[in-house]
Amino acid sequence: MIGELNKGIFITGTGTGVGKTLCSSILLRLLRAEGIDVVPMKPIQTGSEIDAAGNHFAPDLDFHLRMAEIEASAEELKLMNPYLFKPACSPHLAAEIEQRTIEFSGITEAFDELSTRRKFVVVEGAGGVFVPIDSKNTMMDLMLELELPVVVVANSQLGTINHTLLTLEALKSRGINVSGLILTDHDSNASDDFIANDNTELLSKIAGVPLLMRVPFLSEISVQSISDVSTNFQKRGFGKSLVSSLTANKLIDSNLAQLRKIDHQHLWHAFTDINRFENSEDYTVIERSKGSYLIDVNGNKHLDGISSWWCANLGHGNKKIISALQSRSREIQQCILGDLSHSDAIYLAEELAAILPGDLNHVFFASDGSSAVEASLKIALQYWWNRDVQGKKRFIYLANSYHGDTLGAISVGFIESFHASLTDFVWPNYPVKSPLTTDLYTGNGKDWDAESFAPMEKLLVERASEVAAVIVEPLCQAAGGMRIYSPDYLKRLRKLCSELGVLLIADEIAVGFGRTGTMFACQQADVVPDIMVLGKGMTSGAFPMSATVVTTEIYNSFRNADPFAEKNRTFFHGHTFSGHPLAAACARAAIKVFKDEKILELLPEKSAILSEGFVQLAKLIPGSSSNALGMIGMLKVPAESGGAKFAAAAATIARSLGLFIRPLGDVLYLYPPLTTSAVELKRMIDILGEGIKRSLSNPGKV
Repeated sequence: MIGELNKGIFITGTGTGVGKTLCSSILLRLLRAEGIDVVPMKPIQTGSEIDAAGNHFAPDLDFHLRMAEIEASAEELKLMNPYLFKPACSPHLAAEIEQRTIEFSGITEAFDELSTRRKFVVVEGAGGVFVPIDSKNTMMDLMLELELPVVVVANSQLGTINHTLLTLEALKSRGINVSGLILTDHDSNASDDFIANDNTELLSKIAGVPLLMRVPFLSEISVQSISDVSTNFQKRGFGKSLVSSLTANKLIDSNLAQLRKIDHQHLWHAFTDINRFENSEDYTVIERSKGSYLIDVNGNKHLDGISSWWCANLGHGNKKIISALQSRSREIQQCILGDLSHSDAIYLAEELAAILPGDLNHVFFASDGSSAVEASLKIALQYWWNRDVQGKKRFIYLANSYHGDTLGAISVGFIESFHASLTDFVWPNYPVKSPLTTDLYTGNGKDWDAESFAPMEKLLVERASEVAAVIVEPLCQAAGGMRIYSPDYLKRLRKLCSELGVLLIADEIAVGFGRTGTMFACQQADVVPDIMVLGKGMTSGAFPMSATVVTTEIYNSFRNADPFAEKNRTFFHGHTFSGHPLAAACARAAIKVFKDEKILELLPEKSAILSEGFVQLAKLIPGSSSNALGMIGMLKVPAESGGAKFAAAAATIARSLGLFIRPLGDVLYLYPPLTTSAVELKRMIDILGEGIKRSLSNPGKV
């Protein structure tokens, strides 16, 4: 590990008037004395003042610049204070009065630009950690957004222990790194005050963070008095200890190489060629994630173009989901659902039933998609057994389907290139030609083609007596190459299954929870399946969870009229972590986020950006085709342009430019978090386009 100075630090307080502005100025002088090119930032200033020319300015920022004797250009001054309000009140109220909106993106962009111009930025917040910025966010949320370590300022007088410890506990509970604590004296006699001295000693022992300094009371605040305090601290070595406390530990290349070495020795990666991976020198190692980004061990940010295998629908680190996980984990960790129940699973089942279409009212929980699919197949088979219907032991599935990797799931999604070694171990079912797909660029297949359904109709009519269920991925065959097809196909399938007495299983593991533009893909066809399988986006990736949901009719068929009857209809199937309390808490929080933050209502604009982007991408490669649905965009590279080899080359370049994607054979696609901003989405499309262009200009490497 090596030490490298962070880009900045966030100064907060236990409340208003504790001395944040004074301490920030002292810190600025101390850092400057250590030779660091540092500047202040006051992201949100309320109570602006007027200069001699009649212009409004930020008094706290002006104070910092004068006290620390820092010169800044007019352009830098704007970056240091992106939001200035006239009313002297909390930020949310000031913004409301002036009918303005405080956007975090405006603050982060200003900080990023400022940090490229200067070595270090001291950011001063407003009031305490829970001061509201708007109806949803507080100062603590801004700290999380800026991803800076925090220094807490508190006074040394009576009452400070409670306020200080509560503030520190709140910051730690949100995973915020607290670099230290500064105490301030607010009375000329504080240095002799036994209470203030005892508070200082006690907090240094129990606060759990370093006590950086105790700032004496200043009867007069001036450049000279602050300079004297700073010089005194400097002589006592506080400057160097301050720099040390603000130093980030970052992995350097040698450590990254060591991580990769250990990786190769012990970690087995899913769907990954071992030799190719071990010989790769460009794969990254992720340390954390946030929003639409994966952040590697060196702090580099990578746009997550595939929602980390299609599950982070609400982005990484959603604060409401994380809060639910943290708070619930202190109360319960595990509880089985065999002859026992718990409130998290009960309420989640109710909330899922409320948002699912039709009478899909009974939820069987599992841990991953394959397990939920496996349960759905067993439920379908046993349903007919429960009803004493003979012969229904087969399934129909679409060619190019992927429903998971357990043996049952493979039996309804056999892919030769994946599963050739298991040919003798799966039971025979009936694949049928996939529906026609549409092409945004050329318009081919735009209208519903009845002939597309003919193969399914023929097979169903012929085999209905032996088919337990048809299983499909509604509207989009994801792993099969993001094959997007018409809702009319699904409507016709539902109708025919009902007429012939065949169950319909909708595998919404990849396409559920807003991915296609509606909460569930089936809703776009106004279809209610007999069984729906859910997963991936249920918790937005915060915890493994999946579910198999059935209609009341199917559920009731598993009842025993007599518990001691010879034919036992109980569903003898389960998982250790079925309905895990923490997973359920995360899933409940995710459903609430969809409602509270109007996730679905905000999708049309982003979907339009994605659609138009893939039309333009298709123009780059002759003979290619593209499509989009909700927050799915795909581009198929024709064989004459290099097919899968070209897609792999373009993806490799895109990854080097900060976009993590993983092609499906000859298909390049984006599957970003639903919360991805319009700016981030356009950036993803631009990077993907650049990967394509560079691959086209370097055909020898494709």
